[in-house]
Amino acid sequence: MYPYILLIFIPAAVAIYALAKMQSVPKSNRSYYFEHNLVLPVFFTLLILMLMLRHESIGRDLDAYKYYFQTHHTYKFSEVVTEFRESLFKSFNWILGKITDDFQIYIIITSLLSVLPIAWIYCKDRTNSFLKIILFVNMSTFVMLFSGIRQALAMAVGMIAYYFVKNKKLIWFIAMGLLAMMLHHSGFMIFLMYPLYYLKIKKQYLFLAFPIFPLIFALRGPIFNLITAILSSSLDKYDVKAESGNAFMMFLLFLIFAVFCYVICDDSRMDAETNGLRNFLAFSVFLQIFASVNPLAMRMNYYFILFIPIAISKCLDCCKKNMLNVARLGKVVIVVFFTCYYLYTTYVACKTGISALDTFPYRFFWENRVVYL
Repeated sequence: MYPYILLIFIPAAVAIYALAKMQSVPKSNRSYYFEHNLVLPVFFTLLILMLMLRHESIGRDLDAYKYYFQTHHTYKFSEVVTEFRESLFKSFNWILGKITDDFQIYIIITSLLSVLPIAWIYCKDRTNSFLKIILFVNMSTFVMLFSGIRQALAMAVGMIAYYFVKNKKLIWFIAMGLLAMMLHHSGFMIFLMYPLYYLKIKKQYLFLAFPIFPLIFALRGPIFNLITAILSSSLDKYDVKAESGNAFMMFLLFLIFAVFCYVICDDSRMDAETNGLRNFLAFSVFLQIFASVNPLAMRMNYYFILFIPIAISKCLDCCKKNMLNVARLGKVVIVVFFTCYYLYTTYVACKTGISALDTFPYRFFWENRVVYL
């Protein structure tokens, strides 16, 4: 339990120190502490260490990845690269398996590759650092980093693709999309980033679309089955049959975030990045409708869920003048509520041993038993 608690308490202490330091300098120099605080770098350093040092029992899928690691290097290289789909992941296992047979080294390398691109994008803007952190650890993508190595690597490529979207490097963006598809079957979702980022969605159009949401939600099963039938050629080895899920509350949360951001945000003060990230948030709400039908939809949404903390932070910083108090209150409510929620769910998961993707309680790789408290 303690590593998960320290993961947010140490950055919180750094944030408090930064705020105190900021109060002791002239107002003209305070922006420096907003832009150069170490809250996010400290958080991601701790997260990387936790992932690198975790026991192979932390993460439900690690047994499968250990099998892949131990078997892919026994294939002929021509067999590994014959099929385009996920060939990069197989090639990665093949190369690393030729170098070492230590699965812990595999965990260390994949942890670095999975988190560093996320940390790179998050640390480019260090305002509202702790708010981003507490939202990040409450998202489904957080636990996925501990379990789904292949998906996590594809998500990391998605963050690099986002950099090329921002800088209008279309060729490099397409290359990242192809790389993601060669890591995980859901990587094709990255190709939607470019048009979504530059799409101009007027508020009146969005509010007109809200009445359609109940209809889409009511028909989410047939709609999802139709989509997966169209994409069956790329998903045929995965179970895409419609089934019940537990993602409805997450859908409501994303919807609240989206409405909040569209209501408080002053479009005249928005830059291109805030507009693009807000579009990602709106699209994530749409995708989350289908996550209650099948977990595959959630996997498709991971690439956009990663940007929700950044999107909310950006929207809070360009709110309407008459919404300043609402934005300030929103920051406090988000930080307090999600900190309490994270601590509560962590305590319950560590106490019972029941958690999403078997990520709680934490266990270091040198430990022979699980320590719950």
